[in-house]
Amino acid sequence: MGERLEREFEAVRKKMEETATRLGMDHPEVHRLSKRLDRLHNQMLWERKALMEVPRRGRDRFYRIRRYSYYLRETSEGCG
Repeated sequence: MGERLEREFEAVRKKMEETATRLGMDHPEVHRLSKRLDRLHNQMLWERKALMEVPRRGRDRFYRIRRYSYYLRETSEGCG
C-alpha cells in the first residue's frame, strides 16, 4: 500500500505544480490539489508510524526513530 500512496502523492504533487504554473498559486484548483496532497501526506505518515512502532514490553516502551536505526528507550521512573 505504501508504494501506491507514494506514486499517487508524486502524481498529485506534479499536477499541483503544473496547475500552479499555468493558473497561478491562488487558483482554487491549486488549493484543492494542495489539500489532497496534505491528506495523502498525512496518510503516508500514519502508515509509516504504524510500521515503525515496536510493541510495548512490560513497563518500558521502545520507539524506532527511523527504519533500521537506533532505539530510544522510555522508562517509568518513580512509578510503583
